[in-house]
Parts: sequence; structure tokens; C-alpha cells
Amino acid sequence: QNHNRQSQYSQHQNRRRQYKLAAEWRAKIITLCMPLIFNKRQRSGGTLFCVWKISESEEALLSLLSPCLQTYYMPQLKAMHSDKRRLEWLAVRVVAHKVANVDGHIIYDNQGIPAVDSRSRHISISHSGDTVFVAFSARRIGVDVQYYSDKLLKVAAHFINEEELNNINSGLLIDKSQVDGIYYKNNGTTQITSKIKRAHLLIWGAKESIYKLCGIKDLDLKNCVTVDVRDVYRYGCIAATVNPDYVKNNPVKSRKITIKYMFSGDCVYVVAEDD
Repeated sequence: QNHNRQSQYSQHQNRRRQYKLAAEWRAKIITLCMPLIFNKRQRSGGTLFCVWKISESEEALLSLLSPCLQTYYMPQLKAMHSDKRRLEWLAVRVVAHKVANVDGHIIYDNQGIPAVDSRSRHISISHSGDTVFVAFSARRIGVDVQYYSDKLLKVAAHFINEEELNNINSGLLIDKSQVDGIYYKNNGTTQITSKIKRAHLLIWGAKESIYKLCGIKDLDLKNCVTVDVRDVYRYGCIAATVNPDYVKNNPVKSRKITIKYMFSGDCVYVVAEDD
């Protein structure tokens, strides 16, 4: 009898721990479901967007995976030397298997594009800072999360083309006579408006998500992809075009892409989908 009581008590404790973990998972996950923005159309199987803010240790994240998954992923995890990279990598697997109930394992093709080996769903992955952004969809999709950094403006010439720069200057700055490149001159001093910062952040995030959507290794993001940013809001939809003339060794057709975005503080979440 004592043995039975101990066994029942142990089972009860295990159930309590499972319920607690389930509650923590639900609390951790933010499903992005902006009306008419991220969930504008429901397709077969739907599209799930998840954000995970990493606060756990590597051991805690690993414990959320089943023993079988731990065994499968452990060789890949051990090959990573960066602690930050290991945490991001584990968080993606926790989201995939515990939240999205992915049937299969996450693998990568020869171009580094993630996929589910069971081909049950498409997946796109992004991480920035302590944030992991993952999308699961019935069709190809690309996502990106970016936090603002002043470094973005310094390298703008490497990813923003002339058409995009003209759109930024004409659409976001009212007094064109005061425009000098990406800067706004005020009383002899150079200032950068918050909208310009957001425009650069959005363009970079959009091009990163398009790169993941297209899955083309040699995609020239500056010249091949043009993002139509004329104004920046807290969330919305913009258009982008892929010009095949600049795609090296990959004959592709010109394509129109819809970019959906949402700003949260100094961070932007971006989703790219074919029209």
C-alpha cells in the first residue's frame, strides 16, 4: 500500500510539473496575429508566427525537448562553439516541437535554408538579440527580426539602392531643401530622424526575409531587390520587387513580393510572401 501511495504521489507530482511547464510555454510564446497584417489570409494548414524571448539556460532549454530529440540534435549542438548561437538554436527547436508540434526534424539544405525533413510544413527562422522569430506555413515564407543599431546607417550604402534612397528622402522628409543623403540638417547640425532609422531597419529586414523566401544563395540584395518604402507606420504592408537581371547563376522570373511588418520598440518583425 505504501508503495502504491508513493507511486500515485509521484505521478501526481509529474503531472503538476508538466502542467507548470505547459503554462510557462504558453506565457513565453507570443503569436503575432495582427488583423489584416500577419493573418490577412488563412491558407490550408494556416501560418503560425512565434516569438521566443530567451531567458533560460542551455540546460533548461534542452530539458524541454524529448529524450529522442535531445539524442538527435546533440551532435549538432556540440559542434557549436558560440554560447549565444547554441541558445538561439535550442530555442528554435523548442518552439518547433513544443509549440508548433512539428512532425519531423529541422534540417538545412546545401544553401543553409531550413526545412522540416518530413516536408509537413515550411519553416523560416530569424534571431536578433535575445529574440527568436519563427514561422511555420503551408507554403514558402521568409521572416526576419531586427533590432536597430547605428551600424545600420553606416552600412546603408551596401544594401539600399538609389531608388529606395530617393523614396526615403521624398516620402519621409518634408523639407526637401534640407535633405543631404539620408540626413536631415537642422540649424547647422546633422540629425537623423526616427522615421529614417525605421525606414532603414525595415528595408534591411525586408531584404533579409526576401532572401530567405527566394532561397537563392547569390542574391544581390542591393540591386536585385527593391523595397517600396515611402512612409513608415507602426505596422503595415509594403511591396517589393525582385529583378532577375541581378541574380547570378540563378535564372529566375521577376516577382512581386508582399512585405508585412510590425514595429515593437526598437525592433521590427518582417514577413515576406509571394503575391
